[in-house]
Amino acid sequence: MANESEDFLERGLETYCDALRAVRHFQRSVQKTSFDVLTRHLGNLSTALGVPLDPAMIEPYLNPKPVGRPNDPEWKSADEWEGGGWVAVMLPCPQPLWRLYSGIAWDVMPDGSERGTATVDFEAYRVPTKENLLRRVKDLNPPVRFDVGTWSREVYMRDALVPKEMQQLGSKLADLLDEWARFFREIRGLKALDEPG
Repeated sequence: MANESEDFLERGLETYCDALRAVRHFQRSVQKTSFDVLTRHLGNLSTALGVPLDPAMIEPYLNPKPVGRPNDPEWKSADEWEGGGWVAVMLPCPQPLWRLYSGIAWDVMPDGSERGTATVDFEAYRVPTKENLLRRVKDLNPPVRFDVGTWSREVYMRDALVPKEMQQLGSKLADLLDEWARFFREIRGLKALDEPG
Protein backbone atom coordinates (compact mmCIF):
# COMPACT_ATOMS: atom_id res chain seq x y z
CA MET A 1 0.00 0.00 0.00
CA ALA A 2 2.87 2.36 0.80
CA ASN A 3 4.39 1.80 -2.65
CA GLU A 4 1.03 2.58 -4.30
CA SER A 5 0.75 5.81 -2.31
CA GLU A 6 4.34 6.76 -3.15
CA ASP A 7 3.76 6.05 -6.86
CA PHE A 8 0.62 8.18 -6.78
CA LEU A 9 2.49 11.08 -5.18
CA GLU A 10 5.35 10.80 -7.65
CA ARG A 11 2.95 10.77 -10.61
CA GLY A 12 1.07 13.66 -9.03
CA LEU A 13 4.21 15.77 -8.85
CA GLU A 14 4.88 15.18 -12.54
CA THR A 15 1.32 15.66 -13.82
CA TYR A 16 -0.37 18.03 -11.34
CA CYS A 17 -0.17 21.25 -13.37
CA ASP A 18 -1.28 19.63 -16.63
CA ALA A 19 -4.15 17.83 -14.87
CA LEU A 20 -5.23 21.02 -13.08
CA ARG A 21 -5.16 23.00 -16.34
CA ALA A 22 -7.29 20.33 -18.02
CA VAL A 23 -9.82 20.24 -15.16
CA ARG A 24 -10.10 24.03 -14.98
CA HIS A 25 -10.49 24.30 -18.75
CA PHE A 26 -13.24 21.67 -18.65
CA GLN A 27 -15.01 23.43 -15.75
CA ARG A 28 -14.86 26.84 -17.44
CA SER A 29 -16.10 25.45 -20.75
CA VAL A 30 -19.05 23.63 -19.16
CA GLN A 31 -19.96 26.60 -16.96
CA LYS A 32 -19.75 29.06 -19.87
CA THR A 33 -22.04 26.87 -21.99
CA SER A 34 -24.40 26.41 -19.02
CA PHE A 35 -24.41 30.17 -18.32
CA ASP A 36 -25.01 31.14 -21.96
CA VAL A 37 -27.89 28.66 -22.39
CA LEU A 38 -29.56 29.57 -19.09
CA THR A 39 -29.25 33.29 -19.88
CA ARG A 40 -30.88 32.80 -23.30
CA HIS A 41 -33.76 30.79 -21.76
CA LEU A 42 -34.28 32.95 -18.67
CA GLY A 43 -37.10 35.06 -20.17
CA ASN A 44 -39.11 32.01 -21.21
CA LEU A 45 -38.51 30.29 -17.87
CA SER A 46 -39.33 33.45 -15.91
CA THR A 47 -42.63 33.84 -17.78
CA ALA A 48 -43.51 30.18 -17.15
CA LEU A 49 -42.67 30.47 -13.44
CA GLY A 50 -44.59 33.75 -13.16
CA VAL A 51 -41.71 35.43 -11.31
CA PRO A 52 -38.72 37.52 -12.39
CA LEU A 53 -35.34 35.78 -12.56
CA ASP A 54 -32.23 37.96 -12.53
CA PRO A 55 -29.38 36.87 -14.85
CA ALA A 56 -26.96 38.84 -12.65
CA MET A 57 -27.60 36.25 -9.90
CA ILE A 58 -26.31 33.28 -11.95
CA GLU A 59 -23.07 31.99 -10.45
CA PRO A 60 -20.66 29.10 -11.05
CA TYR A 61 -21.30 25.96 -9.03
CA LEU A 62 -18.95 23.03 -8.33
CA ASN A 63 -19.59 19.97 -6.21
CA PRO A 64 -17.45 18.68 -4.65
CA LYS A 65 -16.11 22.08 -3.75
CA PRO A 66 -12.47 22.87 -4.44
CA VAL A 67 -10.15 21.59 -1.72
CA GLY A 68 -10.62 23.39 1.58
CA ARG A 69 -9.02 23.13 4.99
CA PRO A 70 -8.71 19.67 6.54
CA ASN A 71 -10.45 20.87 9.74
CA ASP A 72 -13.47 22.19 7.76
CA PRO A 73 -16.42 19.79 8.31
CA GLU A 74 -17.28 20.07 4.58
CA TRP A 75 -13.77 18.98 3.54
CA LYS A 76 -13.30 15.39 2.41
CA SER A 77 -10.09 13.71 1.45
CA ALA A 78 -9.90 11.80 -1.83
CA ASP A 79 -10.34 8.59 0.17
CA GLU A 80 -13.57 9.85 1.78
CA TRP A 81 -15.17 11.28 -1.37
CA GLU A 82 -17.91 8.94 -2.59
CA GLY A 83 -17.88 10.17 -6.18
CA GLY A 84 -20.48 11.95 -8.25
CA GLY A 85 -20.69 15.72 -8.44
CA TRP A 86 -21.59 18.79 -10.49
CA VAL A 87 -19.99 21.26 -12.87
CA ALA A 88 -22.76 23.77 -13.39
CA VAL A 89 -24.22 27.19 -12.80
CA MET A 90 -26.67 27.98 -10.02
CA LEU A 91 -29.47 30.56 -9.86
CA PRO A 92 -31.35 31.46 -6.67
CA CYS A 93 -35.13 31.12 -7.13
CA PRO A 94 -38.09 32.60 -5.25
CA GLN A 95 -39.82 30.44 -2.64
CA PRO A 96 -41.13 27.80 -2.45
CA LEU A 97 -38.13 26.83 -4.58
CA TRP A 98 -34.58 27.61 -3.54
CA ARG A 99 -32.17 27.15 -6.42
CA LEU A 100 -31.92 26.06 -10.05
CA TYR A 101 -28.85 24.13 -11.21
CA SER A 102 -27.92 23.67 -14.87
CA GLY A 103 -24.89 21.78 -16.16
CA ILE A 104 -23.35 18.34 -15.91
CA ALA A 105 -24.05 16.05 -12.96
CA TRP A 106 -22.37 12.71 -12.31
CA ASP A 107 -24.03 9.80 -10.55
CA VAL A 108 -22.31 6.80 -9.04
CA MET A 109 -23.84 3.72 -10.65
CA PRO A 110 -24.48 0.42 -8.83
CA ASP A 111 -21.29 -1.05 -10.34
CA GLY A 112 -19.24 1.87 -8.94
CA SER A 113 -18.76 3.61 -12.30
CA GLU A 114 -19.75 7.24 -12.72
CA ARG A 115 -22.08 8.54 -15.43
CA GLY A 116 -22.36 12.15 -16.53
CA THR A 117 -25.67 13.68 -17.62
CA ALA A 118 -26.84 17.04 -18.90
CA THR A 119 -29.04 18.04 -15.96
CA VAL A 120 -31.34 20.88 -14.95
CA ASP A 121 -32.80 20.64 -11.48
CA PHE A 122 -34.75 22.68 -9.01
CA GLU A 123 -34.06 22.53 -5.30
CA ALA A 124 -36.99 23.21 -2.96
CA TYR A 125 -36.88 24.81 0.49
CA ARG A 126 -39.04 22.07 1.96
CA VAL A 127 -39.45 18.33 1.34
CA PRO A 128 -43.27 18.63 0.81
CA THR A 129 -42.62 21.15 -1.99
CA LYS A 130 -40.15 18.73 -3.58
CA GLU A 131 -42.68 15.88 -3.35
CA ASN A 132 -45.42 18.07 -4.88
CA LEU A 133 -43.02 19.15 -7.66
CA LEU A 134 -42.02 15.55 -8.41
CA ARG A 135 -45.63 14.30 -8.47
CA ARG A 136 -46.70 17.09 -10.81
CA VAL A 137 -43.73 16.54 -13.14
CA LYS A 138 -44.53 12.83 -13.35
CA ASP A 139 -48.21 13.63 -14.07
CA LEU A 140 -47.40 16.00 -16.94
CA ASN A 141 -49.25 15.15 -20.16
CA PRO A 142 -47.73 14.60 -22.65
CA PRO A 143 -45.10 13.02 -20.37
CA VAL A 144 -41.67 14.52 -19.83
CA ARG A 145 -39.31 13.04 -22.41
CA PHE A 146 -36.31 13.00 -20.08
CA ASP A 147 -35.21 11.01 -17.05
CA VAL A 148 -36.87 12.49 -13.94
CA GLY A 149 -35.80 11.82 -10.36
CA THR A 150 -34.77 13.29 -7.04
CA TRP A 151 -31.82 13.96 -4.80
CA SER A 152 -32.34 15.27 -1.27
CA ARG A 153 -34.70 18.28 -1.81
CA GLU A 154 -34.11 18.43 -5.57
CA VAL A 155 -36.11 17.29 -8.59
CA TYR A 156 -34.14 16.87 -11.79
CA MET A 157 -34.65 16.31 -15.47
CA ARG A 158 -31.59 14.90 -17.18
CA ASP A 159 -30.37 13.53 -20.47
CA ALA A 160 -27.56 11.00 -20.86
CA LEU A 161 -24.28 12.46 -22.04
CA VAL A 162 -21.32 10.55 -23.46
CA PRO A 163 -17.93 12.07 -24.33
CA LYS A 164 -18.65 12.17 -28.07
CA GLU A 165 -21.76 14.31 -27.34
CA MET A 166 -20.01 17.09 -25.40
CA GLN A 167 -20.52 19.46 -28.35
CA GLN A 168 -24.27 18.90 -27.85
CA LEU A 169 -24.25 19.99 -24.19
CA GLY A 170 -25.77 23.38 -25.02
CA SER A 171 -28.64 21.94 -27.05
CA LYS A 172 -29.32 19.27 -24.42
CA LEU A 173 -29.50 21.90 -21.66
CA ALA A 174 -31.73 24.08 -23.86
CA ASP A 175 -34.13 21.16 -24.38
CA LEU A 176 -34.21 20.49 -20.62
CA LEU A 177 -34.91 24.17 -19.83
CA ASP A 178 -37.68 24.21 -22.46
CA GLU A 179 -39.22 21.13 -20.85
CA TRP A 180 -39.14 22.76 -17.41
CA ALA A 181 -40.78 25.87 -18.92
CA ARG A 182 -43.49 23.69 -20.48
CA PHE A 183 -44.08 22.08 -17.11
CA PHE A 184 -44.40 25.40 -15.25
CA ARG A 185 -46.71 26.83 -17.95
CA GLU A 186 -48.89 23.73 -17.61
CA ILE A 187 -49.26 24.05 -13.82
CA ARG A 188 -49.66 27.85 -14.14
CA GLY A 189 -46.47 28.92 -12.47
CA LEU A 190 -44.52 28.66 -9.28
CA LYS A 191 -47.37 29.47 -6.90
CA ALA A 192 -49.09 26.20 -7.89
CA LEU A 193 -46.43 24.35 -5.90
CA ASP A 194 -47.90 25.77 -2.68
CA GLU A 195 -51.27 24.27 -3.59
CA PRO A 196 -52.16 20.62 -3.04
CA GLY A 197 -51.84 18.73 -6.35
